[in-house]
Amino acid sequence: MAYYVVYAGDDTVTAISIFNNHAGADEANRRALAWIDQNLGPLLDGQASAVAGPVIVHTMA
Repeated sequence: MAYYVVYAGDDTVTAISIFNNHAGADEANRRALAWIDQNLGPLLDGQASAVAGPVIVHTMA
């Protein structure tokens, strides 16, 4: 449904994806982590991680 990438001043990059259901989020996280490990692994200071949870606040302008 939506995808955001946030860059913090400490070189932290956070990707936020919004899905219709938990199964879609789990599958996307699995694929994304595999892609990151394969393509970006040497560039990372640590290991990438993924979490999933419900949206608890939402508003549209």
